[in-house]
Amino acid sequence: MMKVEWEIDPDPYAKIKRKTTGYGFDEEAYAKHAANYQQHTASVPLPPYEEEGLCALEVHFFPCHQVKVTTSCWRYPSPNSPIREPLEMKEPAVCPK
Repeated sequence: MMKVEWEIDPDPYAKIKRKTTGYGFDEEAYAKHAANYQQHTASVPLPPYEEEGLCALEVHFFPCHQVKVTTSCWRYPSPNSPIREPLEMKEPAVCPK
């Protein structure tokens, strides 16, 4: 098993106040925005390595906070890839439990 932790910004395109001098964001405005980040954790099975060894460890994130991990030498979107789900999947109105 592998523990995957990730964070989601629910408003990634928000306009965050910039510093009045210098570069970067106003720390208070950024802290207020970052307080809305959502943390997620999932334990997912780690597939066995292929005979020729580990080519890549890929983590795929899906709607409803689902995660899959692959160690295949075949990368998405190859027909040989173990990940078959399409890109740009839409979040359903209700996620399964």
